[in-house]
Amino acid sequence: MDYQLYQQIQNLINRDKIDMALKMISAALADYPDSDELHSLQASAYVKIKDFKKAQQAINTGIGLNPENDYLFYLNAHVALEYDNYKAAEEHIDQAIGLNPYSATFFGTKAMIFINQKKYTEAIEAAMDGLDLDPEDPMCNNMLSMAQTRAGLSGEAFNRLENMLADDPENELTQANTGYYYLRQGDPRKAKEHFAAALNSDPEYEFARTGMLQAIKSTNWFYRKLLQFSYWLDEINSKYRWGFIIGLVLIVKVIPILSLPYLIFVFWTWFTGPFSDMIIYFDKYGRFLMKARTIMLTRVNIAVLMLAILSLIAGLVLHGSFLLLAFSFLLTTIPVYLMSSITKPLNQLALGAFGVLYIGAGVWGVFLGYLMNQSIEFAATALIISAVIFSWTVAFIKK
Repeated sequence: MDYQLYQQIQNLINRDKIDMALKMISAALADYPDSDELHSLQASAYVKIKDFKKAQQAINTGIGLNPENDYLFYLNAHVALEYDNYKAAEEHIDQAIGLNPYSATFFGTKAMIFINQKKYTEAIEAAMDGLDLDPEDPMCNNMLSMAQTRAGLSGEAFNRLENMLADDPENELTQANTGYYYLRQGDPRKAKEHFAAALNSDPEYEFARTGMLQAIKSTNWFYRKLLQFSYWLDEINSKYRWGFIIGLVLIVKVIPILSLPYLIFVFWTWFTGPFSDMIIYFDKYGRFLMKARTIMLTRVNIAVLMLAILSLIAGLVLHGSFLLLAFSFLLTTIPVYLMSSITKPLNQLALGAFGVLYIGAGVWGVFLGYLMNQSIEFAATALIISAVIFSWTVAFIKK
């Protein structure tokens, strides 16, 4: 196909004029139906507007026309990553690298895939491989600093970020990456400055938008400490992480007096997410950063919390079984909150099922205790078992 036409379409995509680009691609495909390059452009445009179904169709068509097109495999890796399909993403980016081992950006993408799996050593190695090809590649530099930060190598990461900001202060990825660095250091004020700079460059940049929300939430001392604790768990090796959690449980078993602070810690980690979203919802500025879906789910959680408060009052005034119902409503806020970040329909269905299960156990407890004057132990046990199963289910979903 005509190189000038290709460049014209690419420039439209780079300037976010996607509708114009797609119209030009459709017209060009009438003249060049077997052009894998046009399908590459089409897939790239659809990825940019997050229409991954159409992007996948364009990728498949392009690969069918030319299985040697490395860029199509690169795009394929990005689509797989959007669906949290890390195995497929690795396979696709390895195919892209196999076809073109001289693209630093491909290695940066591979590092990003490893970061999403919390494989920070592998991410550092992949980013370094890319920087061997191009020491100035922004993707590799950002992924390297991100992996170093999450691996506990904050000093090296900060120096790299400072150099990148000096070279290109308008780069939204670098600004957002720096924001997350300060967030991990417990400095939400500095974090917000860099997230604001990233959003000023690209108001629709989701990575920076999510970071800004976390930074606003982190002005709350409890949320900030929880976030730092989660970052600390993130930095240590997975086997030591599980060892810490199991050890904590065993210590509580051996020293029962620690049960109360342990339960406070558990509830703190469980409910901080839902409650922090409610705080953001009532913040006149923070709400503008929330997605429409998150706003809707937060409204649901506010209603559920009101029911929990009413049940708590009923438990204190009418009958103790309503306290179980209040706790079941509180537990329900967690799967509702998680629905905003977990997008797979089957996983969302599982979260919804747990919410129904929690409320069902609470209503059952009221039926047994208040209406039938029987023991609610069975209903309480069912609720606790459901909560335990839920915690493991969420760990599997997020894996």
